Amino acid sequence: MVKKNDKRSFSDKATSLFLGTQTLTLAMLLMVSSIVMTYVYVLEISDNSADEDSISGAQRYLEALTSFRTLYTSEVINTITDAEGDALTITHNYKNIKNAIPLPATLSMALGDEIGKFQSGAKTALYSPFPFPWRKQESKRIFDDPFAKEAWATLLKKPHTPYYRFEVINDNKFIRYAVADLMRPSCIDCHNNHPDTPKNDWQVGDVRGIIEVLLPVSIAKDQQQSSLQKTFMVLSSFLLVIFCILFLFIARIKQSERRLTQSNSQLVKQGNILTIANIEVEDARIKLSNYATELEGKVDLRTKQLQEHQQQLIQSEKFASLGVLAAGVAHEINNPTAFVKSNMQVLTEYMTSIQLIMQNYNALEENIIKSNDLGLIKTLERVQQLKSTHNIDYILSDVNSLLLDSSGGLDRIIRIVQDLKRVSYVGSNELTKVDLNSDVIESALHLVRNELKFKCSLTTSFSKLPLYACRPNELGQVIINLLMNAGDAITDKGEINITSEVNKANIIISITDNGTGITDENITKIFDPFFTTKGLGIGTGLGLSISNGIIKKHGGTLSVSSQSGQGSTFTITLPLTLSI
Repeated sequence: MVKKNDKRSFSDKATSLFLGTQTLTLAMLLMVSSIVMTYVYVLEISDNSADEDSISGAQRYLEALTSFRTLYTSEVINTITDAEGDALTITHNYKNIKNAIPLPATLSMALGDEIGKFQSGAKTALYSPFPFPWRKQESKRIFDDPFAKEAWATLLKKPHTPYYRFEVINDNKFIRYAVADLMRPSCIDCHNNHPDTPKNDWQVGDVRGIIEVLLPVSIAKDQQQSSLQKTFMVLSSFLLVIFCILFLFIARIKQSERRLTQSNSQLVKQGNILTIANIEVEDARIKLSNYATELEGKVDLRTKQLQEHQQQLIQSEKFASLGVLAAGVAHEINNPTAFVKSNMQVLTEYMTSIQLIMQNYNALEENIIKSNDLGLIKTLERVQQLKSTHNIDYILSDVNSLLLDSSGGLDRIIRIVQDLKRVSYVGSNELTKVDLNSDVIESALHLVRNELKFKCSLTTSFSKLPLYACRPNELGQVIINLLMNAGDAITDKGEINITSEVNKANIIISITDNGTGITDENITKIFDPFFTTKGLGIGTGLGLSISNGIIKKHGGTLSVSSQSGQGSTFTITLPLTLSI
């Protein structure tokens, strides 16, 4: 069975190879015949197509020159122009100037002349009725030619249609092929701004001149026939080689084709699997990266919040400690002040008794003088001398004023101590019913008045307010903080005005100063923790943040309006829902 299958397989291969050889031979004969017939036919029509080839050659010639000039302008000239420094000069007279390169038009014409050296009789010209000074004579000479005038008139009307005609020069046929030289975006800036430009209002697409090429028609014909002969020889030489190669490898190619198809199918399947895996891996990587970025952002935000809360807690503890200390100091001051106050009252009663006795003593003096008793009179004189020496009359008349002033000072000390105890009181979070005008605002004013009286005047305008359930010590801290900030905003002499009013829904307290004000840049950040415009060591940046938190805890709002250089107004709005 194996041998029969081997014989059958060999027979099939031989048959397939024979049929492939016959087909290949027939195809080769047909190809050779087609090439020979095509060559003969092309030779016959070459004379008729010479003119068309000349037109095509002239067109490609000018397209090449135009493309070169455009490329030179955009890639060389514009690059040098945009670069810093003046290392190179761009001029038509580049051969006579050091470190100079030619203008695009100058280099294009030079390139045309070089190309013309390899094509006998080929010439290139660029002319315009708007020439630069160094091209005036040449353009005038060219425009004296009838073809140049006709070309300009035609291309001015139809700038995208070439103008050409055939002429016989020295018994040789030439084609004169001209196209419009249109103003391009990369050239317009130079032409309009050059100091020697004859026209400075060029627009993109304007016809600025004519590019003309003069080509011998015979050259195109010779080139065509030469190309055909070379092509025929090359095709004939390689035809036999191709035939042999195809004959030897046709069987292997078929077998390789089948194997390649199978391998390709497997590769496509594997490639699809790999592509899907890559997409899934990339999606997973992007998701992981997004999760990591989001987590980092959350960690940073939470860390910042914790730091801010920690600083606020520290500051709150400091305020609480200061409150306890202030309450203790106020209590300690209050006790001896009460003793002094009580003693002052007793001393006043004593002085009343002394003054009554002194009045009776004065009557006694008069009786002694009238009695003419020399002993009593001498004793009286000694007493009067002592009274005069110690100025007893003045003491008795001034002591009432001194007692009255001292009593007033003690009353003021007692009131300050009471206000200090009220503001610094650290108790429970229960609400207390108070009059905001007297128990909060005026108490705060008593504590800061001495601090502010040297730099500003304080004015108040209070409306009658309902009793308000609140934490008065916290609201007192807010008022003190706003008053101190207002004082800090006043550099010389200024005014601070405190008002209170009530409407249907809210109690409104406003503190206005005519200080330096707040800039638009800072006004959105003044309630942020640790933000301060004061100098280093003057403020912590937590005063307004804590004040804002206290007002929010009471269900209200703390807002600000300000103009730089004109002052600021802080407004506390408290809802009446907490009033009693």
